[in-house]
Formats: sequence, structure tokens, C-alpha cells
Amino acid sequence: MEDQVQESPSDGELSDDEDKDFSDDENCLHTYRYMASSSSPEGTADRATAVSAIREMYTAGVPFFCRETIASVVRQLEAAKDKDGCQTIDVKAINGETLKFNLDTGRVCWPTYKDGLEYILAEPEVEYWTYHKMISTGPDFAPPLPICSLYISHCMIWRDHITKEPHRPPRQTSLIDTRNCFLETQRLWSESVACKELESILQQKLPYQTDTVVAFALGTMSMGGERGIRSSLFQHALARTVQDVVKASNQCQVQCFSQDPMYNTVDKQVLGEIGISVLDNPRAFLEVTNSSVVISVAPNIPVKEIVTDLSRPAALIWNTVTGKTHECTDPDSPRVVQLIRDHYEGFTFSGDKDIFSDLTVYVRRADKSKDNGGGGEQRASVDAVDGFVDGWEKEEGARP
Repeated sequence: MEDQVQESPSDGELSDDEDKDFSDDENCLHTYRYMASSSSPEGTADRATAVSAIREMYTAGVPFFCRETIASVVRQLEAAKDKDGCQTIDVKAINGETLKFNLDTGRVCWPTYKDGLEYILAEPEVEYWTYHKMISTGPDFAPPLPICSLYISHCMIWRDHITKEPHRPPRQTSLIDTRNCFLETQRLWSESVACKELESILQQKLPYQTDTVVAFALGTMSMGGERGIRSSLFQHALARTVQDVVKASNQCQVQCFSQDPMYNTVDKQVLGEIGISVLDNPRAFLEVTNSSVVISVAPNIPVKEIVTDLSRPAALIWNTVTGKTHECTDPDSPRVVQLIRDHYEGFTFSGDKDIFSDLTVYVRRADKSKDNGGGGEQRASVDAVDGFVDGWEKEEGARP
């Protein structure tokens, strides 16, 4: 039996963008986000000092998301699954220092919090802080001096404190029904104008030696409401089309990876049957290289920023880059805007926006195809970044 710990939010921290009540949603697991407690020997910085340091590092081209840091966190999370293993996660900060996160998996917070329910902390997960979030957080923001773009948190699951079962779990379709729905959706998608246009773009424009497809945020095909399931089915059909095109172009096997926290056993089974390998957050980012096609549909993590720091993929099929940063979980940072402007050609995607959101197909230009050894960080020039930052400051007010 888990230890019951009466714990206040100050011991951990509820993430601002997750702090909402789902009590009226029958299709929700009633989860909140709990930030793992952290420690730093250097203490914390006042907001003005922190924001100044963040701006300086960004304009200097310091990568905010590094492949080595993500790989280290993945290794530690794997080791933490062993109960006798390390129960802290060390994360290398942007400035090279280290921040330690203490894991609290299995702890019960606020027993009998409401109507005989309690929260249990599930497996640790990775959360991401974007550049824009760091410089625009409120006046009470006092980050640890090792300023991090990666944080460790726990999903808090609302469950019955006696039976220990999840409270009102979402509806889920069967394996057979999900498999049949996908096959029918794949047929409909393959016959659509949008599919044929996408195939044509990739066949004509995709750089040579593309070898992987990496997808983010395509959703669950078996759980939740009808609209969400339908969108997910079509988005996965799109991913399979991209995989087939790349395979035909290179006449070799092409791996396809997909990452979404909502995947369940039914999703994983069906995806495995159609040749898509499911990876846990943040492992899919490690598969992104200059030879990849990246697919991302309205994610709630900053896929654009992370991918931009990690590599220069052969193609990007993601939400149209417009420079939007406010109220957006996948913002168009200055580096993202510059990457698209300098190295990619955009093609209109004609798919239904209710299903695919506002996607654009970005293909790396041939004259900009030189890579940096298969996926090192791409750094924006100082002058270009300063220009975009100045534009943000005009919206937000004077620099602190």
C-alpha cells in the first residue's frame, strides 16, 4: 500500500497550464500536473536577473534543448523504473549547471480531497519551458539559478481512495473496432485530394536519403470523443502515407516513430501492426535527425523549438509558422521563424482543418541542405534573434 502523504501545493507545484477542473468531462482521467520538487545549491534568482540571463544566452545562440541532455534524462527515467534504482533525476541546465528533481512516484496527495477521491502521483514525465515562457512569466517567477528548459513532473490521477480505481475512466473502443476503423480511415484518406497532393509534394521535393519519420501529438485512436478519435485516425493515416512515400523513394525500409502521452495498449497494438513504433516522451526527439520527416499536429509541447535546436530535418509537416507566441503551447520562437525562412520551402496542405489543424508542408531547400553531422544544434544568428526579441518586447512592454 502506498504511503499517504498530506501534501500542500507548495511541496510540489501544480503546472499553471494544467490546473483546471475536469469533473464534468466523462472522457477524462481527471489528471493534474505536479512539478517534482527540485534542489539547487545555488538557490534562486530574482526575476530580473533570470530574464536577463535567459535573453543573453538565447541571443548568444546557446541551445535551449540539447540532444545530450534529453538522452541523459531518458536514461535516468528508465533507471528510475527500478524501485531500487536512483529516485532523483539530474537535469543539465541551459547554463551548464545541474538541477536535481526528486521523484515521488506512487505517493498519495490530499487523501479524500473531494467526494472520497484522492490523487496519486503516476510515473515521472518531462515538461518543457520555452524561451517565450521563461521571459514572460509573471513577477513572482523565481527560478533556480541553473535555469532549465526541461523539468520533471508527475501526472496526478484522480482515483477512488478505497477501490484505488481511476475515477470515471474514459470510454475506450476495442482492439478489433480500432483496427477496423483505422483501415477504413486509411482507405478514405488514400483516396482524398489532400493525400494525393501530399504524395506529389514529397515525391518531387523531398531531399535524397530521408530515412525516418517521427510524429508527435497525433492523439489516441481508441479513447475519448468521436471527433478526437476521427482526427487521430486520419493523422496516423497521413503518417503511414509519408512512410510509404519515403520508402518508395529510397527503396529501403523506413522506420516510423510516434510519441503521444495518450497512447494506450490498444493504440500501441494497432500502430505496431501498421509499422509505427510508439516511443515515450521525450525519446522520439532523439530519433529526429537531418534525414527525418517530422510530423506534428497541434501539440501541447514545444515541438518546433525542440526540433529546431536539435536538427534540420528533411521535411517538417506541422502547424503553419506565423510568428505566433502568445497563448500557444508550440510557439514560433525567433529560431523557429528563422529556420523556416532561411532553409525551407512551404507548400499548402489542403487537408480538412478540423482534422489536421492548419498544417503546412515545409521541405528543406536543396541549396540549404548541408547538415552538421546528423542532428547537432542549429543556432540562429545573434542579429536575427535580437530583431525578433525586440518585436516581442514591443508587445510585452519594457524589458525588466
